[in-house]
Amino acid sequence: MSKRHRDALAISDGAVNISGMAYSLIDACKECFEYNIPLHKDAAVKLIIHQMSFIAEISTGADDWKSVYDNSPMTYHEARMICRRAVSRDDDLRARVLHNLPLTLRPITRAQRTALLRIYNRQQNGDKPLDQTYRQFRKTAHSSFDCVMVPFCGMWLGIEKDGHTHS
Repeated sequence: MSKRHRDALAISDGAVNISGMAYSLIDACKECFEYNIPLHKDAAVKLIIHQMSFIAEISTGADDWKSVYDNSPMTYHEARMICRRAVSRDDDLRARVLHNLPLTLRPITRAQRTALLRIYNRQQNGDKPLDQTYRQFRKTAHSSFDCVMVPFCGMWLGIEKDGHTHS
């Protein structure tokens, strides 16, 4: 749910491309509709609109935050803090979920899969072929956020996202 919050923080850090901000605003609105969040109360939407009005030179200060729909106007800094907390919560949750997923469910790149197959074939063509299928071999690999580790001939090989393999 934090894509709109990430976009809002990036935009409020100094974006100047109004058309790009408009696309982010549309995406933020769609996300709010998806989660039944009123647009006039969403901090991310307010930050995007604030930056757009600043670039268009129509911002006049604190009065801009007042709204007919919102009797308690949110300040710019409150909106930024809400977005930061949402992004942080989302990052923590993503890290916990990915950490507990088995390799078969974790996203690995095509280059990493190709490297795993290359390692498997190297073992199968060697002196002591494995008595397991490629899928069984792949399940012995351990994935982290930036590499895949696989046991091979008494050592561990690390496979980076681009497929480079290191011992």
